[in-house]
Amino acid sequence: MKSEENNIISPRSRNGILILIGIIVVLVFIPRLTLYFQHTANAEVTYIHEAEKAQIAKLDKKIQGKKNKYKKFSKREFKRPASKFDPADYSVEDWQILGLTAKQASVAQKFTANGIYSEEQLKKIFVIPDELFALIKDSVIYKERKQKNPIPESKTAIKKIDVNSASIEELQELKGIGAFFAKQIVKKRDELGGFYAMDQLLEVWKMDEEKLMAFSDQIVISSKIKYININNASLDEMKMHPYLRYKLANAIIKYRDQHGAYKKVQDLMEIKLFDAETFEKVKPYLTL
Repeated sequence: MKSEENNIISPRSRNGILILIGIIVVLVFIPRLTLYFQHTANAEVTYIHEAEKAQIAKLDKKIQGKKNKYKKFSKREFKRPASKFDPADYSVEDWQILGLTAKQASVAQKFTANGIYSEEQLKKIFVIPDELFALIKDSVIYKERKQKNPIPESKTAIKKIDVNSASIEELQELKGIGAFFAKQIVKKRDELGGFYAMDQLLEVWKMDEEKLMAFSDQIVISSKIKYININNASLDEMKMHPYLRYKLANAIIKYRDQHGAYKKVQDLMEIKLFDAETFEKVKPYLTL
């Protein structure tokens, strides 16, 4: 009987045992919990750092993109030929080395394939800019044209008309145009608000380089073009221009609404939809 009484644990002892067990559990698990929360905090800090790095990388990419954009926008550089040359021997690649675009080089090669007889003839090749013309004119080997009975200069003088103000009837009188192209030229001129470069005439429906060369020496292009004020023109006005249409016109309006009036026309390059080629193409029609 006395042995059984000794085996019974009193409530006070039981509580003491439970408290002891609780202390042991706490001592065992507290370090583990501490390590867990430290790991979680470090993970969160790492996540924040990674997010910041990603944001910085995105910003750097955007800045670099703008640098490249303006680099593309920079003026094309033309080169002087290394030595005298016969244009008839020049390939498309040779013209590109001098600074022409692939399209310009193709046209230049096409119209110099049989050689060039004078500076005047070279200057008539509308895809050769004045800057490049000045660099190459003295290096070109001009062929001699044999003519038994030269026509007096007074009789060979060609009367030129301004393609930006000529009527359909006046254009029709030019050699190589005709009624159809006269109408198409005026139609394209009205859509654009006037021409500022000879090669824009290639945008006329069914016009090609051969047809243009047939009458290019009979026309001049004045600065009579219709301007679009990007600070007050409406969406309806802008979208009518063939180089803008709705998409670019809408982007111009939205950027203006968000940032205020444009300080300079080149500010349009801040708009993602504008690339250097598009900007260069439409720039002559834009004003503040």
